[in-house]
Amino acid sequence: MANKQRGEVAFSVECDGSAERFTLRLSTNAMCELEAAFNASIQTVFARLDAGEAGVRLTALRTVMRDMLADRHPDKTDERTGEIMDALGFDEAARLIGEAAQLAFPEAKETPGELKGAAKAAA
Repeated sequence: MANKQRGEVAFSVECDGSAERFTLRLSTNAMCELEAAFNASIQTVFARLDAGEAGVRLTALRTVMRDMLADRHPDKTDERTGEIMDALGFDEAARLIGEAAQLAFPEAKETPGELKGAAKAAA
């Protein structure tokens, strides 16, 4: 079960006829991985995704989701993360990422809520 106090967001996807449960969390380790992957501050990473900035690629959204899954699901590969995103759809994946980001930074009103721009850029 997800602990919202820790910034966790639970979701499930149908896979081969059964529901598989996952938990996203924007942990310190996830933030460090994302800053390293994008060579930018965590605020800049999410601002780019939220704005749907030109040049934001689907691989960026997949990387964010993979790194946010890592706390509870360290075995998730890029390929498996992509399959999870396919099952969710881009809009729902972006919404879940945004929700976890808001939980990680509840005092930041600018934190993306649904990452609508990222979903549009990825579509």
